[in-house]
Amino acid sequence: MRFLIRVLQFFRVHICQVNPFGLSHINHFEVSCRAQNRKPDLNVFRYFYEFITAGDWYTFAHRKGIPYPSGDERSSLKSWKDHFFWLDDRCLPAEMS
Repeated sequence: MRFLIRVLQFFRVHICQVNPFGLSHINHFEVSCRAQNRKPDLNVFRYFYEFITAGDWYTFAHRKGIPYPSGDERSSLKSWKDHFFWLDDRCLPAEMS
């Protein structure tokens, strides 16, 4: 949550002005960093995403020519069954282990 606030303060926008998809990019970046035991960094976020206007909203879009920060990112769930993914026990609550 603090990373989200830092991003919004840096770009001087209120949370109600940001497109929900833009907010999801911020959250996805933070979760990806934390999953790799890294602290999310604003400068790294700015390398992968650009701040743009989308109508009356602001949002964050992937920079063209820059790879996705988490590798091959899916834009839909259409073919999710064609791929495997593994969860390690750190992702699961202790009750589910």
